[in-house]
Amino acid sequence: MTDLPEESLDVRVETAIYTAVDVLDLQWVEMNDAAVVSLCKNLKLCGNSSLKKVLLGGCMLRDTGAINIVKSLMACPCRLEVLDLMFNQLTDACIGELTASLLTWGDNAPVYLGLAWNDITDASIPSILPLVKWTSKLATTRLSLSHCLLTQAAAVTIADELVTNNRMAEMNLAGNEGVARATIELINSRLVRK
Repeated sequence: MTDLPEESLDVRVETAIYTAVDVLDLQWVEMNDAAVVSLCKNLKLCGNSSLKKVLLGGCMLRDTGAINIVKSLMACPCRLEVLDLMFNQLTDACIGELTASLLTWGDNAPVYLGLAWNDITDASIPSILPLVKWTSKLATTRLSLSHCLLTQAAAVTIADELVTNNRMAEMNLAGNEGVARATIELINSRLVRK
């Protein structure tokens, strides 16, 4: 974990979002509350339409920080392809609001959403299903929920939803100890091949 002095983090963020940089990579930089507030403020003010990837894996983000960052990204004029929130401290408490934000974002939502290695359980499945269900108004077609705390029941529910979905290209549930390999193979067989 890199714990940068606050001014160093601000400089990295400002450089990335106020210029034509297409990747904001803050992986493994601890994002305390002050850093999240700074990032959100800068995202709301920026005019960077080139931003394609926001990599926030391993930043020790908690639920409110992740939600605030997503809402701030929605204010940017960018067309985000990747939003990586893996290896953080996200729980079921934020998944409903995170999903609602993505659905509001519609075709400007990131194509890939990485939520792997967070404390996401079966309680989040009702909130996750709208991302899995077919809709032409949502850009997200790749979702990683690997190494979370999901069970076989959750995986079967997702597999059932994928029967009618003709746009989901990736659904990664690997590493969830309660999910049978056969169910993961069934899910993979129902994905769109691009």
